[in-house]
Amino acid sequence: MTTTLQEVRAMFERYASTMEEAAAVPDGCSLVLSEGSQTCGRAWRVHLTGGEFGSGHANPMVGPEYLGWTRREAYLALFTATTTVSGLLRMRESVR
Repeated sequence: MTTTLQEVRAMFERYASTMEEAAAVPDGCSLVLSEGSQTCGRAWRVHLTGGEFGSGHANPMVGPEYLGWTRREAYLALFTATTTVSGLLRMRESVR
């Protein structure tokens, strides 16, 4: 199955929203997707930027920084992190 760039970007938006809901993104910061390229030898990655990091990058507080070499690997890494954190958030709500 081929994973499109649009699918990876949409999953990243879900991932970023879930991480913000889980308070895993400090105030004034945002998550950034660094798109990979097998041709240029760049891996897919997620970084924190803004706030105390300024225009620099830092590893995310929760979830992977390295997503893989292909769009499919990146999509699956984002999907796994999103569903795991979403499940924990639902569990936390049901305990309250």
